Amino acid sequence: MPLPPVLLRIRLGVLLTGVGSSLSAQQLVTVVGSAHNSVGGAPIADARVGIRGRDAWTRTTNEGRFRITGAVGEWLVVARIGFRPDSVRVTNAFVELRLTPSAYSLQAITVSEPPIGNAASNREIRELDLAIRPRESSQELLRLAPGLVIAQHAGGGKAEQIFLRGFDADHGTDVAVSVDGTPVNLVSHAHGQGYADLHFLLPDVVAAIDVRKGPYDVRDGNLATAGAVAFTTRDRIDRGSVEGRGGSFGSGSGRMLLPFGGDVGHAGGYIAAGIARTDGPFLAAQDYRRSNLFAKGSVPLSPGAEAVATLSGFDSRWNASGQLPSRAVADGSVSRFGSLDPSEGGSTSRLDASLALRSRDPQQRWQIRAYATGYRFQLFSNFTFFLNDSINGDGIAQRDRRTLVGGEVSIERPQSLLGRQGSLVAIAGIRHDDAEVALADQTGRTLRHVRIASGIDEANLFVGGQQTIALGNRVRLGFGLRGDLFRAMVRDRTPGGLGVAGARSVGILSPKLNLSVAAGRGLTLFANAGSGFHSNDARDVVVAPRNAVVLPRALAGEFGARETWGRGTLAFSAWAIDLQSELVFVGDEGVTEASGRTRRVGLDLEGRVQVASWLWADADVNLSHGRFRDAPLDGNLIPLAPTVTATAGLTVRDLGPVGGALRLRHVGSRAADESGAITALGYTVTDVSGLVRLGRLNLIAAVDNLLNVTWNEAQFATTSRLRGEATPVTELNFTPGARRSFQLGIRVMR
Repeated sequence: MPLPPVLLRIRLGVLLTGVGSSLSAQQLVTVVGSAHNSVGGAPIADARVGIRGRDAWTRTTNEGRFRITGAVGEWLVVARIGFRPDSVRVTNAFVELRLTPSAYSLQAITVSEPPIGNAASNREIRELDLAIRPRESSQELLRLAPGLVIAQHAGGGKAEQIFLRGFDADHGTDVAVSVDGTPVNLVSHAHGQGYADLHFLLPDVVAAIDVRKGPYDVRDGNLATAGAVAFTTRDRIDRGSVEGRGGSFGSGSGRMLLPFGGDVGHAGGYIAAGIARTDGPFLAAQDYRRSNLFAKGSVPLSPGAEAVATLSGFDSRWNASGQLPSRAVADGSVSRFGSLDPSEGGSTSRLDASLALRSRDPQQRWQIRAYATGYRFQLFSNFTFFLNDSINGDGIAQRDRRTLVGGEVSIERPQSLLGRQGSLVAIAGIRHDDAEVALADQTGRTLRHVRIASGIDEANLFVGGQQTIALGNRVRLGFGLRGDLFRAMVRDRTPGGLGVAGARSVGILSPKLNLSVAAGRGLTLFANAGSGFHSNDARDVVVAPRNAVVLPRALAGEFGARETWGRGTLAFSAWAIDLQSELVFVGDEGVTEASGRTRRVGLDLEGRVQVASWLWADADVNLSHGRFRDAPLDGNLIPLAPTVTATAGLTVRDLGPVGGALRLRHVGSRAADESGAITALGYTVTDVSGLVRLGRLNLIAAVDNLLNVTWNEAQFATTSRLRGEATPVTELNFTPGARRSFQLGIRVMR
């Protein structure tokens, strides 16, 4: 039923002339309209606009405009999380809607299209998470992805280790990460394939996160085997702010947001900047320092197009205490927060620039985008101590200097097929990495010997399309195909010419199939199948035999359901992934190596419930079981593959001037080696944060590891030898998780 007139203002104007004074009840008309905030009149972007009872939908532009075709007499429904949904009967008219702000009700989802991805891919649920969960760092942004767990093990400046869907993805080998379409993962990286360092992204600028588990979306290519996490930054900010924080372990940070220019109909944008430092909980101070800068602006070029430019940069440097052998801590040789080689650490920087031309028409969404990245990385590590060199030690230095350029063209528009309504997504693009990478021996950060140095040119050309059609009012079928072509060329830079060199081209096709069924009001069933892949390091590709698998294929499938109502959502999905070849990090060599075929199966459970108008509860539980398919039963475990992960939280929002959150994350114990003889210990950590608004002033407080539990953040089965030991020992090496810590801060809003 339509809402009361007080919530709706409709301005009707006849669009058709000379064709009679009225239309039949079934005549199709094009409804053109706009949606604005009833408080202040600002346009509402990305609102869902649909025809009640059938599969016809669109979204509003940045200016709040939309266009949709419907039959006279049908009901047009418009909704956006954070606003009360509204509706109006279709006529041959222009429609102007004023949506009233409200609590973060999930009723908005009922007018959106049935999701084509899996349950975790529902964009509106991620939008809700952004609204109700703290996101004060890039790490917390990653944790918004259901089932994604991270670990830091090198002083805070190194990219996080990522775990998702039974994968220890190292730093991104099987999880593709992007920001506004620019890839974060770096292929053939000095430290590990697909290295994804997200520390350049400030949480304040993030507008949306698309979480796409599994290889079911044509937009996701290389490295998206377990899934993809795509961040979208804000085009505008409503208010500027300045924030400062300080706390335990010599921690301090500051951030600033500064808008410039006009509204969404005129040129404008904003600048964001941040600095941070900490010594960490370790006896040898981390001296971690990071600076960030981000700027984004847009210019309308015509009623149907606009230009968007983005510039971001960051720089960081740090010391690291390194991973500790369990025996050294047990016998008192070193404190749990001590170090056996305090010279570990590194520095890194990244500069990104992009320019895009994109549509402002909600019915014809297209974008032409080009980007360029300059990157620098230096890492000093010592994983095995004196295993290989009893005099100088086993310290290694890894260096990466690269330029990354690329571009992509994409279009999304309504497209009927075989007489059935549907939509088409088509993409094409190219990416080129020009990298200089090296691995050397070092002691105390002084280089002794270059093991291997390479110049790498690696290009990826891709094209894909995905068609969705309506098989009735409640069933949607999507099918697509993506093609990727790689060209790798490696030049030997090793002194004496002892490294590898060569060139090779290889390609792969990845089909996708998705089905969703609206089984009832708020209930959607879905089934997915698809193929994905991850590439191997170019240095391995060019020397591999011609019959070797250098683009390991992932075959995946799942089924599940999501139930959504005004105050919550529940979802589950059961999934399976077969991978042709794993990539594992070898600590004493500082490289990744291919291993055998694997199979993983699992179950994801997800829930969001509004307990009261001011209180939300959320929980994600993820179970997985993985094995090497060709290994003997006593050696077929996948090292560090997570078997149980869970997150849960309570969030207080808009309880007068008070807000806050209590959050829990859990990782179960799992095998650290193929036989299960060494166990990576599980942990449960609880954090709490609070906020008090006093006019333009916000007071912030946070306590991490509230219960002060002892836990291991990163863990590995490593063979090492300490100084003076006669024989090597293989056991659990770990980086300790931080003790309880406190933070206080203040934010001033303009």
